[in-house]
Amino acid sequence: MLECGLGGKGQPIEFFPALSFSLETCTTVGYSLPNSDNNGFFTSDCYAVQLAVYLQMTWSMIFNAFFTAFIFARLARSEQRSAQVLFSNKAIIENRNGKWLFHVRVYDVDSQKPIVEMHMRMYCASWLNYQNQDQEQPHLLHSMRIFDPNDELNAWIFTGVPMNASHHIDAYSPLTPPHRKKDLNIMNSYGLVLREVDQLGGSNSAHPCPVCGETYETSENLKTHIRFNKIMEEAAGNVPVVGTHRDPDLVKPRLFHKLELTKEDIIEHLMDKEIICVAEGIEPMLSGTFQCLHSYRLEDIVFDCKFTPCVTNENGKIFVELDKFHSYQKIEQYPSPVVVDDEYQSFGERL
Repeated sequence: MLECGLGGKGQPIEFFPALSFSLETCTTVGYSLPNSDNNGFFTSDCYAVQLAVYLQMTWSMIFNAFFTAFIFARLARSEQRSAQVLFSNKAIIENRNGKWLFHVRVYDVDSQKPIVEMHMRMYCASWLNYQNQDQEQPHLLHSMRIFDPNDELNAWIFTGVPMNASHHIDAYSPLTPPHRKKDLNIMNSYGLVLREVDQLGGSNSAHPCPVCGETYETSENLKTHIRFNKIMEEAAGNVPVVGTHRDPDLVKPRLFHKLELTKEDIIEHLMDKEIICVAEGIEPMLSGTFQCLHSYRLEDIVFDCKFTPCVTNENGKIFVELDKFHSYQKIEQYPSPVVVDDEYQSFGERL
């Protein structure tokens, strides 16, 4: 029998000495082998013991790595951070200068550790259309573009103070009844989710001229284009009417129709709808990404209201009154804009 310094002479190692040997291997506290006047199992004849020590230490390192990662993963769960992000109990739909806007309010209660890169998304779930639609691929969720904060800039929000997220119910919005879009002179989006506010800002043209094919940002610009070309064609004298900007079969009044919605239209259209708001960010302490979700049905939406101010400034310190966070107040009537036909007045801005 080989002497590897593990047991007594002529006796194999027993259970508890073997357990002690294993613990010494795992904890790397060093060896004090019994009955060993030499290097013990480090000699060339102790292959089995050397292999056992190698496997034991390899297993120990793998187990420690897994156990440590498991504990850290449990401690680093960021989903619970979402419980500290508040959404307003009610969403608001208001008519501002002829444009319908949808608002929600968001706030992070733990504002001393602000969420990193928080951004918003909105979706409209149409349950009735999902079950009855005839299109090839069913779609339950329809994206809602956000203009404040601008979703073209990733809709970043700072939730350290209560902040509103707003969606414009325009001709491309899933909150607009389809029958109200039929007579509008706008280009087909071909599946893209567009925004009317981009047209007002000059970055997107959606109103085509049926005569020359030019597209314009607003119906007012299209009307100006047709009016100018009519004058030019009449001044030329030798331009026929057919096929020009004076052709009544091409230039029809419907070209300049604007989207007209009523409160009743929106209410009827929202009967089967659910609006889902998603706020996503990074927890600053553990760098874990998490999401906060809140949904609104028709009974959770109020019309022609505004959120009650809930932030105060006292002696240079900002306080958030949480008892007012969910409250809202009725808007009696917005002052009429000076130029009612100017589409740039839609969002309360005067250029």
